[in-house]
Amino acid sequence: MTSPGEQPGSATPSADRFVALFAAAPFGIALTDRQGIIAEANQALGRFLGVDPAELRGKPFVEILTGDDPKQRYPAVVVRDTSELHLLQEMLRHQNVHDPLTGLPNADSFRGKVEAAMVDRTHPQLALIVFDLDGFRLINDGLGPEVGNRMLSRVADKLREIFPAEAVIGRMIGDRFGVLLRGSFTGQALTRQAEEVLKELAEPLYLDGNGIALSASVGIVVRSTGGSADDLLRAAEITVHRAKSAGRAQWMMFDAEQDRRERHLAKRGAVLGGALETGEFEFRYQPTVRPDGSGELVLIQAELVWNHPDDGVLEAHEFIPMADLTGMTVPIGRWMIDDAVATLARWRAQFGPAVAELAVRLPSRLAIDQDLVGMVRSALDEHQLPAESLSVWTKATTLDDERGDVRESYALLADLGVRVGLLITHPSQFDVFTGDLPLHDVILAESMVELVSADYPVETSATMRGLHDFLAKPFEQGIRVSAQGVESRDQMQRLAELGVSAVRGPAIHQPLTASAMEKLLAEAGDPANVSAGPQHDT
Repeated sequence: MTSPGEQPGSATPSADRFVALFAAAPFGIALTDRQGIIAEANQALGRFLGVDPAELRGKPFVEILTGDDPKQRYPAVVVRDTSELHLLQEMLRHQNVHDPLTGLPNADSFRGKVEAAMVDRTHPQLALIVFDLDGFRLINDGLGPEVGNRMLSRVADKLREIFPAEAVIGRMIGDRFGVLLRGSFTGQALTRQAEEVLKELAEPLYLDGNGIALSASVGIVVRSTGGSADDLLRAAEITVHRAKSAGRAQWMMFDAEQDRRERHLAKRGAVLGGALETGEFEFRYQPTVRPDGSGELVLIQAELVWNHPDDGVLEAHEFIPMADLTGMTVPIGRWMIDDAVATLARWRAQFGPAVAELAVRLPSRLAIDQDLVGMVRSALDEHQLPAESLSVWTKATTLDDERGDVRESYALLADLGVRVGLLITHPSQFDVFTGDLPLHDVILAESMVELVSADYPVETSATMRGLHDFLAKPFEQGIRVSAQGVESRDQMQRLAELGVSAVRGPAIHQPLTASAMEKLLAEAGDPANVSAGPQHDT
């Protein structure tokens, strides 16, 4: 079969396209010569007439129109102008792929253009710049959606003005816009364009007497073509989030190494539930002794660790932030409290009631949980442990967390008999001693211990005098003061001079497993007498 105007045997791309259209068309098509004799008919025409299309070849076209009715004198041919239908179809197609407010490609269309660009090797690189408006909800809520829509249209106009005509600009979702560029790029050129957009958006637009300015967080990613569109879009997404987390109203370039680290952390967070189920968490115990050299055991500090199958032993600060994000902190915390109470109950049964109290550090999210008191009470009742043998503490900054009421929980825990404490990381936090907070313990963090220098005696050191004055408040209220992260005997001596009654850290003991702690208690004979010294877990 040949298309009109072509010689038989010729093969051109246009001929191939015509043949494909002819064969696949949903409507009937017949090709005729100048005398109206059918040269070829497609399958659709054959189905319509109920015959094999091959049977129509060589027949006059008029026979199809007249049929076998001898009374029919004239065939009727109806011609329909489909221009309006075509225009309607084009309008619907445009609406389907464009955002009605800004006229930009919508999210699905923009993604399709990104996917097509990734497989187009005519350009060496792609740059994706994503603009996410900061605090845009305030405009919608405060001034109404009509004003919000006008601001979104303004953003689209500014992007069209600043970026070249060949750039693909799309409204990705909500108040987020994307700009796709093809070519070869330098980070300086891309950031300059981003800064120009930010500068333009910062110019107030006056609507109904209100000067409204916008800011945006910007993520910039440059990739070679041939990669995955999903990876490119994901990289832009996380880069925008980093820009927002860093303070908003700024741009940020994608950092592959940072992304690798964060993906690794995210993977940790994703498997926390399984780690809890399979028993990968445990406590490491650190003896806390008097700093007077007697080695008398005051309490045992329990710190949560994760025995990660690939990364080894992880300390709490290496996975608790991920637990907070995934909602796993409270389930892990419930296990922490139950395991700590069960362990102490076992030690008291094995070594007698003289075993020192056990202190458990609570992650902030657990400390603010409304069910904290219930968790502790339930564990104490189940294991029949005296409440005064358990101590719980958290960071002093947790008191300011608006998601919960640590003061109320601490009051209820204190009523049960549990000792409650706070970790102090800066002298300014000593104002927690005012009011009716029922504190039993104050723990000086490593940052506070570092202020203690053996080079200066208490009498001549301004730092030491300041610490001495700060500590006067808890001493006056009968609050026990301990210190963690003690690295030298000199530090321990200075802390003793300040009145600190208990210390722990590398200078005293490295963290011990439960079995090693039990061995230490057994060897001590008297559970309240554990020799100080930089001993290690065996």
